[in-house]
Formats: sequence, structure tokens, C-alpha cells
Amino acid sequence: MDEELYMVKACAILHDIGKLPCWLQGEPPSRHVKYTYDVLKDLNHEVALHARRHHDREVYAAYDARPEEPLERIVCLADTIASGADRPEEEEAGGPVKPPIPLGHPLATGPIKELEEGGLRKVFLEAMGVLRGERLSRELSPRELYEGALKLEGSLTQVPADTRFPDVSLWDHLRLTSAIATCLWLDGYRGGRPEDVSLCLVALDADSVARFINRSPRPRDLSGRSEAVKAATKAAAQVVGEALGRECVVFAGGGNVLFMSPTKVADELISKAREAFESKTYGGLTATAVKLVVRGDELKEAFNEALRKLGDRLREAKLARRAQPQVAVGRGEEACYACGVRKATRVYEVAVKLLDFEPYDANPRPFRLCESCYRLRQVGRGISVDEVAKVDAEERGVEEGVVAVIKADGDRVGRFIGGEGFREMGKRATPSRVATFSRLLDEAIRELSRVVGRYKGVTVYAGGDDTLAIVPGYQGLKCALEMAEAFNRLTHGRLTMSAGVVFVRGDFPMYIALEEAHRMLGRAKDRAHSEGLGCICFQLMRGSGPSAMAWSGRGPYTWVELKELLYEAELVAKSLEPSQFRKLLSTYRRHRAEALSMIRHWMTRGLRFRLGEALTRHVEWGRLDDLAEVMDACAM
Repeated sequence: MDEELYMVKACAILHDIGKLPCWLQGEPPSRHVKYTYDVLKDLNHEVALHARRHHDREVYAAYDARPEEPLERIVCLADTIASGADRPEEEEAGGPVKPPIPLGHPLATGPIKELEEGGLRKVFLEAMGVLRGERLSRELSPRELYEGALKLEGSLTQVPADTRFPDVSLWDHLRLTSAIATCLWLDGYRGGRPEDVSLCLVALDADSVARFINRSPRPRDLSGRSEAVKAATKAAAQVVGEALGRECVVFAGGGNVLFMSPTKVADELISKAREAFESKTYGGLTATAVKLVVRGDELKEAFNEALRKLGDRLREAKLARRAQPQVAVGRGEEACYACGVRKATRVYEVAVKLLDFEPYDANPRPFRLCESCYRLRQVGRGISVDEVAKVDAEERGVEEGVVAVIKADGDRVGRFIGGEGFREMGKRATPSRVATFSRLLDEAIRELSRVVGRYKGVTVYAGGDDTLAIVPGYQGLKCALEMAEAFNRLTHGRLTMSAGVVFVRGDFPMYIALEEAHRMLGRAKDRAHSEGLGCICFQLMRGSGPSAMAWSGRGPYTWVELKELLYEAELVAKSLEPSQFRKLLSTYRRHRAEALSMIRHWMTRGLRFRLGEALTRHVEWGRLDDLAEVMDACAM
């Protein structure tokens, strides 16, 4: 990148930095341009002059803030497009804004918290410290300022871009402004109206990423393939970052990358990004990439419609790729043990050590693998189910521990990435808002891994909007419930999560448990999609033969229903002797009327009314076995 482009980037990514001191001083919003100049003039005077000139309305003429030069017109244009149609066009010379500053969330309808003066001052001082760094005695170059600004994410995500619509962070607005300005500048634009300029939206998406990850349902393979998808996604995003700047990547996660590009270099970037992606999966996972040329006014006024068109184009491209025949293994050749698609050329030579890492493996032997699957397995880490089962055994005071395999997935997340969800909320799917949502979704998924850790479990993989974890059995349902509640809380009640949970002994063939967890998740999501509520379906697998597979599982339940079941199971455990509940369960299975009489008799002898009512309801609804399964799952 040349110095001229770094000047554009520095001005764009810092054009609103003056909002922080402006709010601290309680000034009218329009004066933030003056403070942008004041903040930057000692760091780089030329950047300060250009950065403040990013508004073309008359009210800004008094502050010498209307764009004059091509660079300034591009930053002004990029700012207008990035903010979308949210910001009203009326003059901003109204009343002053001062702390506390409201801060919202893309999925919330109003402010969710406030930033007091002390917090705002701390953010501002931290930002200035990062920008200045250790270079106290000289002026910074535009490149140094830009690279310093990229380190402000941690600080500037804590403040809004606009106090009138505080659900987009200042950081996400600044980086999107820089991304748009970069694309327009490199395409040769030097000004104009939004309808006069264009750039490319590019979507790169892994082909059947779930099938790739689950192709070999053994923990080491799952881990290796999950890590490969992460590395591939990062590599594709890095190609864009090195060519254009990492702010041009709108979203990257779970095998999906959405980025902005100048039209002139879009095809070249697509080719390089796809090559980088597929190299990290050793050819085991391909990616489809498409582009859409979008006018500035379309990006500003109808970003959700642009995303919808891009999604349609991506689906069409994927269908065309699926129509291409796969290369089959030749006659007399052995297929890869893991993928079953390519010819086996390598032997997994440390197969005997599977007993150390995966004691639950049903058939330890040398694996014949294709080159791709061999390398992916090398990347994977051993998941010691024994250690998790040991925690369960110690907590329950038994010799043989049980583990819970949790497979969780967000419900209807794509509706917000594609913009439809925002439209239903009465919001615009502006570039900055979608970028903010993508970042917050990634933070929510990382929180799920922390929840698993608190329950002394291990996360096999977490990416995009799904998670696979193994936790001590007695904590399985509680952990899944907390994961769902955390996800719902961090998305402000707009998004739910569904899960499939399978309980097995520590030495149970884990690949069977993983397949069943996937099946349980499918059942849970069927109800979730029909009712719009997150759901859970679980199964206790007693044995490893046909009898284990005969269990159909329990649920699906909504999370509220599961919470009620857990509460009632605890009441039973505290109020009844195990022999009493077993007697009730046996009677219920023979004759429900007798079971109801037994409960009524217990209630006359002092059984708590709340518990008696719950037991009666479960008997009448034919779901007492469900309560028993919850108690077994939680080792009550």
C-alpha cells in the first residue's frame, strides 16, 4: 500500500474520534469535527485537517469541516454509506450531548446501559495512549496512525457511533468507513454521490462444512477438522487483510467470509482467498465464492437487499458445484477410512496410542487414510474423555463415570447476518450494524466455551454459531441450559439456541454418541423452527449394542420446560426416598390410575402440594418417565 492510501485509511478510521472529547465537554454533536482536529493535530497535522472534513451539510461550514479535496470527499462519502439510512439528515446543531452516554445492541430495541463520565474519559485516554504509543517527540506517519487505530477495537467497542442510534459501536462504524473509503479510492473514485460509485461485496463460504467436520465422528478427527476450518477461515480473511486492510473483512467465522473489495481486484482476491482457504484443509474442504457489484446508494439504503442478492447468488453457485461428479476410488483401491471418498495412501502409524487419547474407541487399529485426512488428524488434539468421566465419578462417588456430549446450534442466526431479522425489528441492516452483530455473535460463541469450562468440560469445537462439548454427565443438562441462557442473554432475547445431549459411559464408543447427539439436535431444531423457541432433546444410552440404539430420546423440550423439569427433579430427590419414586414409576408403567391414587395418598400424609401437583401432571400427561430420565441424567 502506498502512503496516499494510508492517508485515506488514517483519515477514515479516525474521522469520528473527536466525538469522545466532544461528549466529555457537553458540546453539541456538530462540534465533534473540531475535536477530531484538536485530537489529531499533534499526531499528524495533515491527517487532522483532512479527517475533520467529512460532513457536507451547511451546519459544518463554520468549523471548516466540509470536504474540499478528493480524499476528503471520499471519506465523507464512505461515512455516509457506512452509517446507512439511520442518521436523519437534519442539522446536528441541536442541544449538547454529555454523559451518561447511552449504549445499545443491534438486537435490542433501546439502550441497554449507560457510559458515565469516568468510563468515557477512561476510554478516551486509553485510545490516545494507544495512538501515541511510545513516539512522544515526533509526528506520526499516516501509516503509523492507521496501524495504531486498528488497536482501538477493545476501547471503541464500548462507545456508540451515534447517541441517537446507539446500537452500533464507534469502532464498527469507523472500520466500515475505512473499508468503504479504501475500496472507492482504489477503484479510482475521487468523490461523487452514493449512486455514482460502486464496490464489490464478496462472500466466500465452505462447501458443506458440517459434513466435512462430522465426516469422521471421532474426537481427534472432529478436533482436527474444526481447527482446519478455523485456520482456513483465518487464512482467507488474511489474504483480504494483507491486500486491502483487515477492516475490509465484514465477517469471518465458521468457514464463511464476507468482505468488501474494489471492483478492479475482486476476482484476483477471490482466487487467492479460495486458494488460501483450501490449502489449510489440505484439499479436504472446498469453498465457493461469489461477488456482487453494489452501488453506494444500494449499500447505504438497502444493505439487507444486497446481502439477500449475494446469498441467492452464493446458493446458485453451490448448486452448480454440487452437480459436478466426485472422483471415486478406483476398482481394487482401498477408500480412506475417515472420509470414504479418496484413495487411502497413508497409515496412521500411532494408532496404538488411540487407547491413551481415546480409550472409548471401539476398534483400535491402524487407520488407512488419504493424504488430506491424515494431515487433518495430525492437526487434531486428543480429547481425553476419561478425564471428564473421572470428574463425574468423583462427584457422584461411583467407580464408573458418565459424560454428556452436547451439540448446540444457534437458531435462525442467518436471518440477521442476511439482514432479514433487522428488517423485522424495524431497523436498517446497515453495513456498520451487520458488522457489529457479527462481532457480538463471535463473542457470544466464545462465552459458551467459558460456560463449558466452568462445568469442568472440554470444548471439541466452537465456531460460527455452533458448539460441540463434552462435560461430566451429572452436569450435562445444567450446562446445556446455561449455554442456551447465555446465548439468549448475549443476543438480548432475539436469538435462541437448540441442543442435542447424549449421556454415555466414559468407555462408550464416542463416534456413536456423536452421531446420536447430532440426531437429537435435529429433533430439537425441528420443534425450534416450528415454534420459534430454542429446544433440547436428550438421550441416555445404556450399553453399546442394539439396546442402546433402541432408546428414542427424551424431548424435545423448550428450555423453560427443561428448567421446570430440573426443578421438579430436585424436589423429588429432596422429598422422596429413591425407593418411593421407583415404586411410583413401576406403578405408573402398569396402571396410571393406581399411580394417581398413590400420589393423592402421599399428599394426605404431608407430601408438598407443589410436588404432588407436578407428579400428578406428569402421570396424567404420560411423561413421568421423562422426569425419571432427567433424574438419572443428573444422578439425583
